[in-house]
Amino acid sequence: MEKLYNSIYNSLDRRDYTAARKYIEELAPHDPVEAARLMVSLYIEQEDSRGAMQAWGKLDTLLPHDFFTQFLHARILFMEKRYVSAYKELKDIQLPSDKVYGYGEKIANLMGQCCRILGKTDEAAQAYKKASEWASEQALKAM
Repeated sequence: MEKLYNSIYNSLDRRDYTAARKYIEELAPHDPVEAARLMVSLYIEQEDSRGAMQAWGKLDTLLPHDFFTQFLHARILFMEKRYVSAYKELKDIQLPSDKVYGYGEKIANLMGQCCRILGKTDEAAQAYKKASEWASEQALKAM
């Protein structure tokens, strides 16, 4: 399985989306949830909001109230310029405390972007501050 995951991530790093899709499809029978997450991410990476939303529907069926499922939905809504909907989705996310440093920065950063666009400057500043505090990379923490 590790080889398959490496093939997926290496393909994504190279922007070889055809290969990534093939490997994700191979993963699906073994880990359907992770394959569904990766498929949504693949469409987002390609800026294909319609494909991402269709793939997200499958993920939402598998894992409907998961914080990362909600985050991916917000990411798609943001990509579609549906900022109020993305903002509302992000506000509803209940991030488990053990996931703050792995995912909190991404969620807070997207919240900051939504708030900035919606003119909620104080809330944007707070979100960006959280993103900085929760960043896993030192270069991001310095921002």
